[in-house]
Amino acid sequence: MANSTTTQKLCNWFIQQSNARGHVLTPVKLNHLVILADWWHLHRTGGFLINERVEAWPSGPVLPSIYHEYKDQPPYSSIEHPSRRQPPLEEETDIIPFLEHIWNFY
Repeated sequence: MANSTTTQKLCNWFIQQSNARGHVLTPVKLNHLVILADWWHLHRTGGFLINERVEAWPSGPVLPSIYHEYKDQPPYSSIEHPSRRQPPLEEETDIIPFLEHIWNFY
């Protein structure tokens, strides 16, 4: 399962959770949630969750794909719609309970 999930699929899942629960999700918070999920997954299983590596930028850790997807949007404004470039996570995937834990914890 490690490295089989795209960053954008995780982004879509977190955006859908945010919209369903009426929470504001900004590009900065989305970046942090995906990174935290990847690092928690690495800690628990020994394998990365996503197929992209975090880069060290002056402003902190960044996933370039998230930056490029939302760079035209102010960093602290609400994301309303998931990307149409990637399909959402399949409902039967076994990482949904893990992502729900990350969402609820953070």
